[in-house]
Amino acid sequence: MNYTSKAPRHLHFMTMVLLPLALALSTPAQEPNIYFVPSADVESWCLAGHSCCLGTISPRDVAVVNKSTCQDCAFKLAPLLAWNTLVGDDDGDASYYRGVFGGIDALFFKRAPTTQPNMRQMFISPSRPLGRSVSGTPGLRPGDVGAILRNGAGLDGQVVHFLRVEQVRAALGLTSPINDIDIDAIAVSSAGDVFLSLDADHAASLEVDGVPTPMFVQDGAILVIPATAITYDARGNVSAVAANRGMVVFSEPQVDALVASSGITNHVGVCQSQIGDTDALEIAGIGDMQVRWGRNVYTLPHLAVGGESLTGLGVIHTAGGVMTYGPTPCWLARHCSGSYSGPSTGFEMGVAGVGGGAAAASLAALAFDLTLPSPFPFYVDTCTPTVSGPATVAVGVHGGNTPTLLLLSMGPSAIGGVAVSSSSPWLPTSAHPDIYFAGHLATVPVAGGILTLSIPSGLTLNVVMQAVTIDPVRGQPALSTPATLVLR
Repeated sequence: MNYTSKAPRHLHFMTMVLLPLALALSTPAQEPNIYFVPSADVESWCLAGHSCCLGTISPRDVAVVNKSTCQDCAFKLAPLLAWNTLVGDDDGDASYYRGVFGGIDALFFKRAPTTQPNMRQMFISPSRPLGRSVSGTPGLRPGDVGAILRNGAGLDGQVVHFLRVEQVRAALGLTSPINDIDIDAIAVSSAGDVFLSLDADHAASLEVDGVPTPMFVQDGAILVIPATAITYDARGNVSAVAANRGMVVFSEPQVDALVASSGITNHVGVCQSQIGDTDALEIAGIGDMQVRWGRNVYTLPHLAVGGESLTGLGVIHTAGGVMTYGPTPCWLARHCSGSYSGPSTGFEMGVAGVGGGAAAASLAALAFDLTLPSPFPFYVDTCTPTVSGPATVAVGVHGGNTPTLLLLSMGPSAIGGVAVSSSSPWLPTSAHPDIYFAGHLATVPVAGGILTLSIPSGLTLNVVMQAVTIDPVRGQPALSTPATLVLR
C-alpha cells in the first residue's frame, strides 16, 4: 500500500507529537446525551454526503447526539466497521466484512459514574445470531443482551451476557422455542428492574397474586422483570430469575393509547394512534408511575418509548406526551397541533433522511445519559471497506484534532480469527479503551480528516485501522474505534 505521506512508526512518536496540544484545549461542559440506533439508514445533517460515509448512520451503528441545544448533529460512536473488528470472523468463513448482527435491536449502558460510554460498555441485542467461531457457545442470540469484550490477553471477541434468552423465557413463562425469542427493546432502572419488548407476539404465563396466568403478549407491549425477581452477580449481570415473575407494564392497546394521547406526528406530519411494534425503551427521568398487578401496586419509573410507527425517530413517554430532552422546547418529535406542530423530521435527533429531507426511519434502540461528560465520538470509516487492487480507498476520520495519526496494523486472516487488542496505554480513556497495535504496519498522518490509500493489485490482506489524537475532555491521547479494511 502507498500513502499520501511518509509515516512514523512508533508509539513514542505519537506521544511526543500529541501531548503538547493538551494544555491548549478546554474541557466542555457536561450536557445530556442520547444514544440511538435507527431502524433504517439516516444521515448526520452536518456530515451528510461525506465522501467516506462518516455521516451515514445505519441500523448496525450506535450514534450519539448531544442535546445542549436543539440543533446538534448526531455522530457515530460505534460504527459497523468497528463491530466487525471487535467480533472477528464469527461465522468461520474467513471474511472480515459483513453486516454483523444483521442489526442492533436493543441497547443499554450500565451506569459507570466515572467513565464515558464506549463500545466495551454497550450491551446490545442483535437481530440475528452472532456466529460462535470466535466467542464460542452460545454466542449472542436475538433473545440475549450482551457486550463484546476482551477476556484476557489475546481473547478478543468474547461475549459477556447481561441477560440470556433462557432467563427471558423463564421469567415470562414463554412457550416459544428459544430461537424464536427476539428482544426488541430494553431498559434497566437504577433499582435493577429490567423492561423489555419482544419482536413478535408470544403466549406467556405470568404469576398474578401467586397464580400462573396464561396471557397473550403482543409485540407492542412493554414488560418488566422486577428487580425482586432477579439475582445479579458481582459484575451486575443477571445470574438468575424467578420463573413466571415478569409483569405486563403496558399492553399493546395501552401503548397505542399513549401514542394517541401524546399527539405525536410521523415524518410526513400525520398524527399517529398506534405504536406498531415497540422497538426502543429507556428510563425517561421524569418521575415514577404506579402499575397495578393483581392486588399489588408497583412503583416503577416512567419510560421513553420509540416504535415502528414513530418515524422521524420520534419518542414519547409513558406519562402520555412527546419526549423532551435538553433546553425547552427541544422535542424529540413534533405534535399534531399547537406551536410545535409539523412532521417529526429527525432534526431534533441530529439526523435527516439520506440525501436530505425528513428521516423515514424510526428508532431501533435508545439510551439516555444525563450525568456524564459528552462522549468523544472518534471513529474511522470508509465507503469501500472491501476492495480489490489496483484501487484507491478514501478513509475518513471524525473527531480528531490536529495532528491526527492513523495506525495501520495487520488484521487476522485465519478462519475464526479476530483482531488482537490491548488496553490503551493512556488512562483514563474516553473514546475507545483499546489499542490495535499487534502486527503494526505503519503510522500515517491524516490531513483534513481524509487519508487516501493506494492499493496495488494482488494484495490479499486484512488491515486494522485506528486513529489517535488528543481528546479535548481528558487533554491526553485518545484512540478511535477500529475498522478493518479487507484487501482482496
